[in-house]
Amino acid sequence: MSEIVYEFSGTKVGMRQPDDFLASSTNSFAFDISFEELRPAVHISNKKIFAGSFPLLRSRSVGYACTRVHRSWEHIRHSPHDTYVLRIPVRGAVSLYQFGQRIDVGEGEIGLTYVNAPFRVETRPNLNCEYLVLQAYVPTHMMRDLVPDPERICSSRIPTLAGPGRLAKQAFLTLFEEAEHFSQELSMTCFSTGLEAFAEAARARSGLGVHVTNGQNKKLRQVLDYIELHSSDAGLTVEKVAHACQISQRYIHYLLKNDNKSFHELLWQGRLSRAHSRIVDRLYRSQSIGKIATSLGFKSNAHFSRVFRKRFGCSPREARQGKKPLVDAAKGL
Repeated sequence: MSEIVYEFSGTKVGMRQPDDFLASSTNSFAFDISFEELRPAVHISNKKIFAGSFPLLRSRSVGYACTRVHRSWEHIRHSPHDTYVLRIPVRGAVSLYQFGQRIDVGEGEIGLTYVNAPFRVETRPNLNCEYLVLQAYVPTHMMRDLVPDPERICSSRIPTLAGPGRLAKQAFLTLFEEAEHFSQELSMTCFSTGLEAFAEAARARSGLGVHVTNGQNKKLRQVLDYIELHSSDAGLTVEKVAHACQISQRYIHYLLKNDNKSFHELLWQGRLSRAHSRIVDRLYRSQSIGKIATSLGFKSNAHFSRVFRKRFGCSPREARQGKKPLVDAAKGL
């Protein structure tokens, strides 16, 4: 049976409504939300079901011109959620902004976002001012077992009018509508069918083969994910990563060396890439360069400016002002 996560009907959404919406969504990941009204009478509702431990959320709104959701690095640090979200528009469309790409996903398509990287979502209603989308939450390890480099799929639209894409859409929609009549085992089967059909459609769309992983590759992915998520921790060490991933420090160095990486280079290059993204992002214009550097684990402004210039060929201030084209030297620190 579906669970009502949030529901509102009224003549105006009001100033408090976004806060009330977020307060009711504490069992999910953190984000900011805003509503742009189109009609004086509006309605919004979110309902959830579970296939085993995997949630599906159905979001519906009537009377809105646009709903905007934004998840930043600040949200990610405070509420990490290692998950991919499949977004299946049933009525209306959705625009997804992630990894420097924007894609518009319509009623005959599926879009994908990665929750542990910043993203923005903007919904657009149909001609009847109605928006309805189904969201399936998929753990990262499951997605990566089925699709190589799923971040690449975040910049693609997966068609659902025929073939495995159509099966994926129908499986998830049927699961949501009929969950109360399904046993837990049948719900899990239906969820797996939808996920595997989506993966096949995604691989065909990207020209990728079936993804085969072994234990070593999975452990490397776990190490890389942990470093990426916690790179802003000024005290991050190999020892901390080893403890979190339940492997030895020696094995971490072995995994990274086989992947032509070192812990030092991986950590600082990741911090620099993230710092550059924030410095040139208009959403961070009000945040000082020094504060950005400190929040990402740099020891001092002087250290940050020195390594930033060494990698990008200009100072952080010049990058923000757009005075010089960036040249990523990809040099060691």
